[in-house]
Amino acid sequence: MLSEQELAIERRVLKLVRDELAQQALYEEAQGDRTQTARDMAQDYLQEDEDGQYLNYTDAAKVLEAVIDDLFLLGPLEELLWDEDVSEIDINAPDNVRVEVGGVMHGTRIRFEDDDHVKAVIDRIVGATGNRCDEGKTMCNCVLVRPGAPFDGSRVNATCMPTAVDHHELCIRKFKQSKATLQDLMESGMFDQRILEILEAILVGRMNFLIVGGTGTGKTTLLNALCRLIPRDQRVGILEDTPEIRFEHPDVFRNQARPANAEGEGEVTIRDLVINSLRKRPDRIIVGECRGPEAFDMLRAISSGHLGSITTIHANDARGAMPALLNMVQQAGMGMEAKDILDYVSRCFDFVVAIERGTDGQRRITEIAEIQGMEGDKVRMGTLVKFEQDWTDGLQIEGTWVPTGERISPEHISRMRKCGVTDEDWWYM
Repeated sequence: MLSEQELAIERRVLKLVRDELAQQALYEEAQGDRTQTARDMAQDYLQEDEDGQYLNYTDAAKVLEAVIDDLFLLGPLEELLWDEDVSEIDINAPDNVRVEVGGVMHGTRIRFEDDDHVKAVIDRIVGATGNRCDEGKTMCNCVLVRPGAPFDGSRVNATCMPTAVDHHELCIRKFKQSKATLQDLMESGMFDQRILEILEAILVGRMNFLIVGGTGTGKTTLLNALCRLIPRDQRVGILEDTPEIRFEHPDVFRNQARPANAEGEGEVTIRDLVINSLRKRPDRIIVGECRGPEAFDMLRAISSGHLGSITTIHANDARGAMPALLNMVQQAGMGMEAKDILDYVSRCFDFVVAIERGTDGQRRITEIAEIQGMEGDKVRMGTLVKFEQDWTDGLQIEGTWVPTGERISPEHISRMRKCGVTDEDWWYM
């Protein structure tokens, strides 16, 4: 990161190089050619005295790279994007850039010159996807495009002034290619051996289940690890807004939703993908995240024989998943009564896995619940195992996963046995 003196020099050199490149019309050259040309120009300008400001070799090299990053890449964000420990970047103001490391948010010394500097980075990110973020369209959700980079496909949310009251805002949730297995996640502290066995059984046993939790709790990480267990003789459809579910499998198709273009055309929704996927005869349908009316079409897919389907939704806990799904299905406008929708949900989904990120930054499965049908006008659920916190000092949490004594239903046991799952001790705990 640059000191105030280095930032001032970088902005001066950047303007000079940009002006000279424009004059020479070198922006039409190949990327490699113009980058080297700009580098040579910047080196020349750095050697010039400006009010007695001289830099040593190391600092000059740092400023030089910052100039190139601002000209052709994403400026001050480059350092954070390539840092493998950083999982999220939030720009609240030019001088207020925060990052998530190990599940905990931290301030940084990274800063932009001003709001125009931030806006230039936003324009470069959203423009690469054919979108815009300006006074006419002040909010944009897209992905960061950098083919070959480990953060290619990261989720981006940009909010520009005047919707952003004080400053342009940018949030980047970095994509990380997760190769973690369930064993890896267990060893990281996400769950224990008993939960590992439950997850394996309901996945192999072709149970339909929900993974619920808040933003950044590890839902997709867990879903990726589970998908690695899908038998290789089953055809799998992966449907997502942002392509994050990636695993090796011989018979998988991956479809991605897309927003409408500037003319309002070309939109493909998750709901469109779910409907279209049924024509491809998948055995399982995996929806990266249900947010709206596509929930109804996923229920129809499950009820028509696509067993072993999985999705994630935003909810605080297992029981909070039911009103969340009710709201989504109502958005489909099918005119169903709330009780009928919940009954439909209870007959389609079998289990709910709840996950959260603690104040210590650790992501944990907090509950696994079985959906047991209806009780009056509500979905009856039985918690099989839950995380009980024993102690915390606000920075560290200690606890254990405790079976509740709830027994899994004979119907689910029978279905899992048919898929080759042998009797497990936790079935009768």
